Amino acid sequence: MAFLYGDGIWGGMESIKLFDEYNVAVCHPDYLAGKAPCTSNIAQCTLLQLSSRPSAWYEYFRQQDIRIEGTFVGPRFDTFHTSISAALLGYGIALVPLRLVAPELQSGSLVRAWSYAAKGRGAYYISYPLSLGNSHKVKVIVEWISTYLQHSNDPKQDMECVR
Repeated sequence: MAFLYGDGIWGGMESIKLFDEYNVAVCHPDYLAGKAPCTSNIAQCTLLQLSSRPSAWYEYFRQQDIRIEGTFVGPRFDTFHTSISAALLGYGIALVPLRLVAPELQSGSLVRAWSYAAKGRGAYYISYPLSLGNSHKVKVIVEWISTYLQHSNDPKQDMECVR
């Protein structure tokens, strides 16, 4: 079994959608001090990049109908975790899945640089080979995860965080 991000279609695999992804721009609370808190100050900001998603910032701004000329210059990181760590240290603005920074946003150790939450192109899935579909172990894990998500995820909470 695997947890995968994408469109849910993988050859020879059964996939069950767990949840959508919403990406938010976050930074240390002091990072935007002295800067206008709007997308008009992009040139003044260091946008932290994720190596595996080179067009993420373009997509974020495109969804808002904001045209950006040229390329973004900023440090590139291999994982969301390292990008979030850099934002926590005040090095710039990270574009990361809301679910990964919800605790930091709640505690105030990170703030949203801009209010927009971009819906990702994919979603998160649990996937397993079709040949294991009748396996007791697979059924138990899928049932446990489904029950956990039903009790721990309040769709209203996700939508409030997105707004």
